[in-house]
Amino acid sequence: MNGFSTEDDSRGGHDQICCLVEEDSARCSRPAGNASYNKRIQKTVAQRKLKLNIDDSARHIYICDYHKGVIQSVRTRRKRKDSDDDTGSNDQDVDVPEVGTSQRVCRLFGLTVI
Repeated sequence: MNGFSTEDDSRGGHDQICCLVEEDSARCSRPAGNASYNKRIQKTVAQRKLKLNIDDSARHIYICDYHKGVIQSVRTRRKRKDSDDDTGSNDQDVDVPEVGTSQRVCRLFGLTVI
């Protein structure tokens, strides 16, 4: 038993359409994907002043790939907490370890620095 009452209920949403209503008050007719319009996404949409609302008559909260892309395109990337520069680029060479790492390796293996 998988928790669904019938096999039709377990299909997942292949026949569902997007739950969003666009600015002209027409419901989106694209097929819904597996992305959901949860509280966090609703907050993002409200902050960015996108004209998207959930249809009250929809029985699900799944959105289409088009609206998923629209919402993702307006989201801002979070900066890493440990970054010091504002450029966002990492100028450190990957092949050269940091000084602290080199010192730890030398102590671990009893090496001397030349």
